[in-house]
Amino acid sequence: GGAAAPTDAEPPQEGKMAFLNYKIDVESTIKEIQLLHAQAIVRKKFGDQGKRIFTLLIEKKRLEEKAVGEMATIPKKQVRELLHKMMRTGFTSVQDVPRDSQRRATRMMHYWTVPFVPFTKALIDSFYFSFVNLSIRSAKESAVIKPVINKVTQGLHLTEVEKMEAERWKKANQKLRHGILKIADLIRLFRDFR
Repeated sequence: GGAAAPTDAEPPQEGKMAFLNYKIDVESTIKEIQLLHAQAIVRKKFGDQGKRIFTLLIEKKRLEEKAVGEMATIPKKQVRELLHKMMRTGFTSVQDVPRDSQRRATRMMHYWTVPFVPFTKALIDSFYFSFVNLSIRSAKESAVIKPVINKVTQGLHLTEVEKMEAERWKKANQKLRHGILKIADLIRLFRDFR
């Protein structure tokens, strides 16, 4: 991981405190954070088995389907289904490598991998899609409640129904805003630190 490591510090002089200097491997730390978020997203989309496969492919770089199943302890049929589902969404890819110089289709080895750059691009695209959807929903919710908000800003009295509507909107809007900010953070994490 990308933890801080103490560097050589000068020995303390008598009567003075010693200070340690630290170097932080920011790049490794960011990569680790990206991996943890990516694993959480894969788990949400493909379950625990999908996360196991994803983590295994990240660690081993490239594996044949049979090895993926054995190492992840997942039945062959499920491994194949998950790998193909993950490939359709850009989370995995397969590379065909010939066993001999004749390059016949029947003599190919199929290695599965996680293409991290295309994978992060697919993630960023899905984050943008979610960001836009949440922003549109927030704008629609705000437009519906606008007459009540106008009454509040003008200092007019609200009915009980309007008070309930305003409270419901406030809670929903807070959740939407929180979701938008969280997605914006994920976009920055994967877009700005490649």
